[in-house]
Amino acid sequence: MNGFTLVSLSESRSTAAVLTLLIALWGVWNIVQVIPTLRTAHGRFAWNAAFRMQSWLPTLGGAWLLGAVILLNDYALEDKLRLVEMIVPLVMAAQAAFLFSPEDEAALEVELACPRPIGWVLIERLMIVLAAQTVVALLGTALTLAITGDSDVVLAVLRWIPPTVMLTGVAVYTTLQSRVAVFGVAITVAVWGIFAFAGDAFLPGQPIIEPLDKIQPFLWPFQPYLKPGRLELGDYLLNRFGVIALGINLLALAFWGLRREETVLLGVKR
Repeated sequence: MNGFTLVSLSESRSTAAVLTLLIALWGVWNIVQVIPTLRTAHGRFAWNAAFRMQSWLPTLGGAWLLGAVILLNDYALEDKLRLVEMIVPLVMAAQAAFLFSPEDEAALEVELACPRPIGWVLIERLMIVLAAQTVVALLGTALTLAITGDSDVVLAVLRWIPPTVMLTGVAVYTTLQSRVAVFGVAITVAVWGIFAFAGDAFLPGQPIIEPLDKIQPFLWPFQPYLKPGRLELGDYLLNRFGVIALGINLLALAFWGLRREETVLLGVKR
């Protein structure tokens, strides 16, 4: 067909695996760069302050929405199994975008003057939200499995963890780059919508117009919403690994960027 190209998954597998490995190695390098900064603030946690800073409405609202959708809608089995991975990652990412926005951080100058790295503020707030959303996701997963009769707990967990890490990375990174939480949420929702509704269009073998046909066959390891039934187990695990690696990179880069105090305070780019 003129203007279209078809590449099979088997033909793209080796290249996709190499790309995933490179992204993972990049993530390891980013984490190694962050570790010295973390060690300088060992034990200087401010969990009580971080806990008081949280708004629990997004978590409670997300839990209510997830429960209502699972219990009150007559979805097909395959669709019910996707509800947790569709709702929880988006809610957490949107919440994460508001955790540390330089333009909205009232005590930014004071925090930058503290002896510990300001990155700890982001980490503390993220950990609290992650813990709360994990409880929601696990309860939603248990409810979904009970209703559908599905017994594959490991697969059910693998469905929502990678999208959560990736979308949270997108939200935090874009918020810190733009300095505005609303912009981070907008980008996150756009990314979520593209991946959630494009779905199988990222799989090799699907027709796509030029010039996207040149890269489309190698993007499937980074598509957070591929359905496990469309891939062999090894390919699906590669996809899960690639999605998590991409999210970790974005989170590490966001934390790494907070080292530059002048940039954080004034938005000055060097």
